[in-house]
Amino acid sequence: MDPPGPIDLYADLVHVLPMTKHTDYHQFKMRLPRRMMSLLAEAATDNKRTLSAEIIERLDRSLSAAPGPSDWEARLIQLQMRVEAQLTAMADIQKHMEAIEAFTKDREAD
Repeated sequence: MDPPGPIDLYADLVHVLPMTKHTDYHQFKMRLPRRMMSLLAEAATDNKRTLSAEIIERLDRSLSAAPGPSDWEARLIQLQMRVEAQLTAMADIQKHMEAIEAFTKDREAD
């Protein structure tokens, strides 16, 4: 006997999983490169999911891993502090360069 295909598994899961209301989802058309579609379909088969379920799972994982607003604020503050430190270092270098130029001009004048 052949192993069940994705459609057979899906039919079995429909009876096990609780049904969600159709209004819980937004349906829309989307264009995908053929290679990406092929990879997603292959992954869905490997993971015993429908193509929609595979896409939803992957989007959910990537959005869950995204930093929240507080993380972005912390990163922004860190970047601002690094920029300020760099500006301070550049100002110090400029002062040293001006001091060297002044010293060189004095030596040339002697």
